[in-house]
Amino acid sequence: MSHEEEEEYFGVSEKSQVHRVPKRAHYDKKSVLALLEKSYVIDVGFSIEGQPFIIPMCFGFENDQIFLHGHVSGRLMKLFREGPVDICLSTTTVDGIVCARALFHHSLNYRSVVIFGKGHLVTDLAEKDKAFRLIVEHMVPGRWDADDARRPSESEIKSTAIIAVNIEEASCKTRTGGPADEEEDVADAALCEKVWIGVLPLAQNVVGAPIPAEEENKPIPSYLLPKN
Repeated sequence: MSHEEEEEYFGVSEKSQVHRVPKRAHYDKKSVLALLEKSYVIDVGFSIEGQPFIIPMCFGFENDQIFLHGHVSGRLMKLFREGPVDICLSTTTVDGIVCARALFHHSLNYRSVVIFGKGHLVTDLAEKDKAFRLIVEHMVPGRWDADDARRPSESEIKSTAIIAVNIEEASCKTRTGGPADEEEDVADAALCEKVWIGVLPLAQNVVGAPIPAEEENKPIPSYLLPKN
């Protein structure tokens, strides 16, 4: 059995298949989960009575399941009171701005993922506790397990709804490299002489050195220090 045959994939259908520049697409679970691991915000798309909404949210995940949280009175949380709901999620990391000879061919180097799944409210207390931990640990690795910050109180848990989204279909799309100019522009000596081409790198989702609160004078915990 080849390496490709051993890879695991999420489902792919017409709605999740990449049609524009399909060579940039990836459907394997490893690529999808790697992108989620590097993202702090996920955009949640849903519809209520024909009106579409998109809400950016922090999240946590484990295997094929993504966990979202919000106040029980929130629009999205109310939607799930009636039962499981189909939703779409996406996240994008921009790695660079691509400057080409032609303005038309300016672009971005990026890594993105679009996910389709069915979400449901989590009511089991043990499952909610696990979701809280996954969300916190995804945002600040080591924070929950260090057991120094106060854990959620009973009232905080009651006022917070947790949604678990089972990933059913997913597709990644990435772009890397320099500009892709037309042959005639590459052959245009005058144009090549006056136009700079290349990539302007962007360092997104990179955690910097901690900035203590004004009243803070304790040493910074090791788990909060940047990982090189």
